[in-house]
Amino acid sequence: MSTCGEILANILLVVPSPEKETLIRVKMNQIIHFISSSGLFWRDIEETTIAAVDGVDDTVYIQSIPITTVIRRLIYCKYPSTVEGTIECVNLESLIQGCDILGDIAYLSGSALHIKNSKLTASFEIGYYTNPATFAIDGTDDALDNWITQLAPGLVEDLTIAYMLNLIGEKEDSKRITDLATLFKATYVRDFIASIN
Repeated sequence: MSTCGEILANILLVVPSPEKETLIRVKMNQIIHFISSSGLFWRDIEETTIAAVDGVDDTVYIQSIPITTVIRRLIYCKYPSTVEGTIECVNLESLIQGCDILGDIAYLSGSALHIKNSKLTASFEIGYYTNPATFAIDGTDDALDNWITQLAPGLVEDLTIAYMLNLIGEKEDSKRITDLATLFKATYVRDFIASIN
């Protein structure tokens, strides 16, 4: 288990480049998002209710709601418990291919959540996969962690170190670390990142 600051300190021990600290922080965030995006992990699931403040209009049957957070994949969209009915989550490709989709649907397209609803409602309940929040690159988040830095700090360190070594021309060392980190990534995902326990 490591904080953002602890991971940064470990990287700087191997690649002592304090002048590139901002770049290292940016790359750490990118690698955390890469690890998170490599699968549909329960730790990335968020659930919330969207309402008028989010763009829901209770006078129309077709909604186009701006997305203000990172939604990688929609898990469910449903009416509040006081309204009967179901909403099927579909992917944009199914709509483009003209698949027969009947009834109420929800899908993501661009920076909006689109819902075709047959019942007027002031809110919807949604569940989705997201990415861990990005750490601030100015050092103000150094005491924070997330589920990836808790469970796989070495993977974040190794992939960031490999990137930095490649950047400064140490390509052979970078490749060896990348190969090892790729093996570790498969192990982390299989053994405990994807675990429900």
